[in-house]
Amino acid sequence: MPRPPATQLAHVDAVDLSPVAPTDPDDLLGILERMIRQANSSRLRRDLMAEVGFPIDDIPTFLALNQLSLHGAMRPTDLAEGLETGRANVTKIVARLVGVGLVERVADPADQRGVILALTGAGRELAARVVAAQERSIAETIADWPAADIDAFRVLARRWVEGEGGSRRSK
Repeated sequence: MPRPPATQLAHVDAVDLSPVAPTDPDDLLGILERMIRQANSSRLRRDLMAEVGFPIDDIPTFLALNQLSLHGAMRPTDLAEGLETGRANVTKIVARLVGVGLVERVADPADQRGVILALTGAGRELAARVVAAQERSIAETIADWPAADIDAFRVLARRWVEGEGGSRRSK
């Protein structure tokens, strides 16, 4: 992003540059922020894409393959929701996946007018490599953890995620 002209910039002394909520990296908010940042890391995703030989240099397309590998065939609107994007963007993403032979459009058996998206044989093979690489990464991360810690983390993470489903904010 190019820097705008000086006349359009606030003077640095007139702006509070401090964080609104400075976090201790070891408190819960700091840990969660770091986990989310790591999970969303473009560098880690690109490394994984290279490791498994993903044929397209496009993270949203890679994430679409992940959604289909974890949830199975789905309607384009469900894929858009899973990717947190619009249907028009999903149309472009799906076209790229279809173009390289990883996804195919299938008549939706539950809706005469609808389509579902499914992994092809090549898509399933690539998705299996992605899942295996992700599982290896997790295994390496927790290799030195005691079994009780792994079980506790699993239970607490599930509780966290299921608690989010209660929509506390929407009440």
